[in-house]
Amino acid sequence: MILQIILIIDRDFVSTPKQGSSVSDSYRIASPAPLSPLLETRVSELDAGSALFLWAFRSCALGCSRKQCLTQVFDYHFGATGTEMLHHILVMAQILGCQGQRKIRLNLPRSDRLSQDEASLIRAIEAAQTGREAGLTAQLHWLAAGGPITTLARAACIVAGGFTAMNVRLPALKNLA
Repeated sequence: MILQIILIIDRDFVSTPKQGSSVSDSYRIASPAPLSPLLETRVSELDAGSALFLWAFRSCALGCSRKQCLTQVFDYHFGATGTEMLHHILVMAQILGCQGQRKIRLNLPRSDRLSQDEASLIRAIEAAQTGREAGLTAQLHWLAAGGPITTLARAACIVAGGFTAMNVRLPALKNLA
């Protein structure tokens, strides 16, 4: 099974894998220029909640959801629900990667770049937090391109609820250029 996620390698952040390790063969790796418009907005310009969600989603999409640093950060910020939050972010990544009808473009977990698809993920969580079902559905339909979104929407709502319970609001991303 090939996951439909394209990893954008940021020229500002290139890490060399250790000998014998590589990025999973399940992902299609592409150069950033021809495939995805990268936004001028940087992750460092977003709020902490958006950056935390994006770091977790990127890591889960790359198969790093069980990395100790990620689980420790989520356990610290979300307490007993940290593991559950990561699980639902992983579910979102798996659904978009395996059942979505188009390729999702992501940057490396520590990259400061932001793709249109990553901005749509943040908008979806923000819509779920504010109870805008139409906005949530629109973003998820865009990301899944006609793929099933019922479980995806449920996972997004659980993630949004977890952020809300910890008083972490993801702000609306309106005019990204």
